[in-house]
Amino acid sequence: MRKLLTLICLITLLIVPVQAQQFQVLSAKAKVLEVTDKVIEEESYELDLFGDMHQKTVQDVKVRITSGKYKGMTLLITNEVSPQFIGAIKAKPNDRLVVDIIEEGGFFQSAHIADYQRDWFIYILLTIFVLVLIEIGHLSGIKALASLVLTFILVAKVMLPLILKGYNPILLASGISILVTFATLLIINGANIKTWAAIGGTITGVIVAAFLAILGGRLINLTGLAIDEASVLWVLTDGSLDFAGLFTAGIIIGSLGAVMDVAMSIASAMTEIAEVNPQLSFRELYASGINVGRDISGTMSNTLILAYTGSSLPLLLLFQANGEQFLKIINMDMIAGEFVRSLAGSIGLMVTIPVTALIMAFFRKEAGHKEYYL
Repeated sequence: MRKLLTLICLITLLIVPVQAQQFQVLSAKAKVLEVTDKVIEEESYELDLFGDMHQKTVQDVKVRITSGKYKGMTLLITNEVSPQFIGAIKAKPNDRLVVDIIEEGGFFQSAHIADYQRDWFIYILLTIFVLVLIEIGHLSGIKALASLVLTFILVAKVMLPLILKGYNPILLASGISILVTFATLLIINGANIKTWAAIGGTITGVIVAAFLAILGGRLINLTGLAIDEASVLWVLTDGSLDFAGLFTAGIIIGSLGAVMDVAMSIASAMTEIAEVNPQLSFRELYASGINVGRDISGTMSNTLILAYTGSSLPLLLLFQANGEQFLKIINMDMIAGEFVRSLAGSIGLMVTIPVTALIMAFFRKEAGHKEYYL
């Protein structure tokens, strides 16, 4: 309930410009000092026409703000805990929470509990990831980390702001994908034959996935509005964004990592094969690349499909529990969109294999095994 009120408040602030200058919601970290529970009976007519009495727990939560503008301040927050509100937070002493503070004209008005603090564990995992990456990869690990940071900057600081400003999300995602592909592979592997082959295969695979996503969106009327986040974004932006384009952009960005991995794996394997046996003909080297790709393709396709299936697992369980018919399920916007997303990405991945093998074999044999630089 508290999250819903916050969301409504944020939407109101964005819709009404005059009020947006007066009200502001600040998020801050807080530690719970003391909790007092009270059980309140109230008459409800929403779910029961006879007005039966229902119980709810209301907490008086004393917290100390530990970050932001109000750091050090002690607040007493009323927190409603009811079985009717899924995900309601029942505070306990010493809990570390995120609190939303509402200001009017720069002055404190009210506060409520928004969520648990979870960032600390994310930072721990991130630190472990960086240390393991550098320990195992050494210089290559540092290069991979640099490319990862660059990718994050391009997506978060370039693509997302430009999409919100109304630029075409498909063109933006395509451009960012090409930049990320060039930057990542050149940083990690340098400018050599296998890098150019991997770049060519990756871009081709992503283009194929994007084309299939666009085709599917137009032929079967995928709106891109099937998930709750898209519906909220529709309200916040007054429907000005291209949500079908956002759906395609998500497929382009989502498939890029797996496609790039496959392309680089094939190019690297073919380089090793050609070094060990330089007498191989163009056809034999190409066939070797295809054989390597066959071994990779099965597991990587599973990776894409299982990733999308995992994100939709609660929804799939809901359909199973509710006994929905297959005809209805497969034609739902959300489910059809997930099928298009996973299959388009997998087809793009498959196309990457022969394209990368062909480019690599051409560079090694037909082009006289020269190194190519910008």
